[in-house]
Amino acid sequence: MCDEKVESFEELLEAITMDSEDVLYRGVTDVSHQLIPKIGRRNVLTPDDIQNCEHRLLSEFKRRARAFLSREPTSDWEWLFLCQHHGVPTRLLDWTLNPLVALYFATLTDWETDCAIYSCMPMKIMVGIPTGCGSPFDIEEVVAVYPEHIHSRIANQSGVFTIQPKPWQALNLYGIQKWVIDKKAIPHIRTWLRRFRVDRVSLFPGLDTLASQITDDIFEDAIFTAEPSVNERI
Repeated sequence: MCDEKVESFEELLEAITMDSEDVLYRGVTDVSHQLIPKIGRRNVLTPDDIQNCEHRLLSEFKRRARAFLSREPTSDWEWLFLCQHHGVPTRLLDWTLNPLVALYFATLTDWETDCAIYSCMPMKIMVGIPTGCGSPFDIEEVVAVYPEHIHSRIANQSGVFTIQPKPWQALNLYGIQKWVIDKKAIPHIRTWLRRFRVDRVSLFPGLDTLASQITDDIFEDAIFTAEPSVNERI
């Protein structure tokens, strides 16, 4: 893996200018985070524990999620995509074709540490439900999947998944690049992302998100602006 440090929004854009349109990007809020799917991040679980837990999670999600679905998934692949989308631990990793989306997630929460963006170009890429792979739990190599857009958020985020046969191990593909982003650059980057409309409303469409962002942009900003003058009067 090749690491390179960047210290500004402009420097990152310049660094990825020559990337192919098929390159995948993943943002992480802490530079120490590895490319390990959520199901495999707890060291206390053995590989057998993880595999047993995966099947139990999927089975229970299928049993209880049907009441909330307008269209039921037709395969374990679709069910797994849906689990991942709603936060159930799986052997999938979220990626995007849009580097700005990856940058949004990299700079989202923790501004106390350097963050990072990973990029890679998988050797095997499939569209929709993978054919010839059988069950998602029987794959023998890393596969990238462009899912059918089961949710508008996946489409808005230009979402892609990778799936790993050993989800307790960090993804190890030839040509993985890691762009380390200096924490001092995060506020400036967030300003640029807002200018490009890479925000909660565009990536998580819905009235709840819209209402929350409008509140932050107008009401919370008014409070933040007013507080210094109030303190001065006191």
